[in-house]
Amino acid sequence: RSGTENVAGVVGFAQALELATRMRAEEVPELRRLRNLLQRRLAEEFPWAVFSGPRQDKLRLPGLLHVSFPLLDARRLVISLERRGVYVGTGSACAASRMRSSHVLDAIGVPRQVAQGSLRITIGRPTTEEDICYAADQISEVVSGEVRRCGLTDRQLTEAGRASYNDAMLGGSRQTGGLL
Repeated sequence: RSGTENVAGVVGFAQALELATRMRAEEVPELRRLRNLLQRRLAEEFPWAVFSGPRQDKLRLPGLLHVSFPLLDARRLVISLERRGVYVGTGSACAASRMRSSHVLDAIGVPRQVAQGSLRITIGRPTTEEDICYAADQISEVVSGEVRRCGLTDRQLTEAGRASYNDAMLGGSRQTGGLL
């Protein structure tokens, strides 16, 4: 009937919101820890990789890591990783069905050679440290394989990463990779 409030739905929504708020306080630090572990592992393996997001950890989404591997084709990486049981994306979640570089990266002026090698990695409640280590190992193998397949040198990759951003945009240190 028109105008009748769904009281049970309102109460259920309020309970869900309360539970989500409580769980968030517990989950955010763990998601951050796992995201940072994955970033650290990838940055150590690929110092030329570019990580997108604010420099301050508290301003970054805890369950999201966006990494670009300049000069590589993310579509090939996604397919290879999927075969190994690691599921990543190339753009926003709402554009997941389109296998192309992110329109957001294009809009903010990220060079195509970097944008085309971008992966979006989501970490969630069920993700474990074991999952992160497995993903890091698989990403390392796949990216290294693509680098070899393309005949790219560390120097070419490093120059592509550095040349992609001016000093005002590049944050982080070479130890942790670039941070856009």
